[in-house]
Amino acid sequence: MTDTSYQEIDENQDFESTLTNDIVDDRPDLFEKYLFPPLIKRVQAIIIDIVIIITVFFAATYIFNLIGDVPTWIRTFVFVFMLFLYDPLLISLTGGTIGHHMLEIKVCRVSNPEKKISIPDAFFRFIIKSLIGWLSFLTISFNNKKRAIHDFAGSSVVISKGQVKTTCA
Repeated sequence: MTDTSYQEIDENQDFESTLTNDIVDDRPDLFEKYLFPPLIKRVQAIIIDIVIIITVFFAATYIFNLIGDVPTWIRTFVFVFMLFLYDPLLISLTGGTIGHHMLEIKVCRVSNPEKKISIPDAFFRFIIKSLIGWLSFLTISFNNKKRAIHDFAGSSVVISKGQVKTTCA
């Protein structure tokens, strides 16, 4: 059995060195006990989150119409929160969105899978994921940690909660 202590890697390392570390994998013991969810599970989490966001929009619109004269700042807050803050805040504060938690996967630091990613990393990850969309998932099949492009950008990795690799003696 290998040592399970984790070394923190410089948070400011550039994208190229992160990619190289993942491909070369000079720290294989860091993730040897974790399982990485398949692409379909990550897509299902996104679909769950989209359904939640749409449901909140419809519910908020219905409630606002019932109330009548709702201040613009409240409408704006609900819109901005659900569209731009839902993903990065939940990921940085709880380790995943509602979809992630429902499917028992979590987003953590690639440098230390025991820690959640920072708020700036979560926002950067979200921006990249939003800008390139489904193309971000192209890299999942080509690296051993199944990291998407937005995972590389956000110094993150997605792992399955409660599932660890077991070894047979």
